[in-house]
Amino acid sequence: VPSYLREALLCTLAKLEDEL
Repeated sequence: VPSYLREALLCTLAKLEDEL
């Protein structure tokens, strides 16, 4: 998996966790 995709996934997960 490209590093930029991993970064995007991590950002998305962090935002989702903030919403919970």
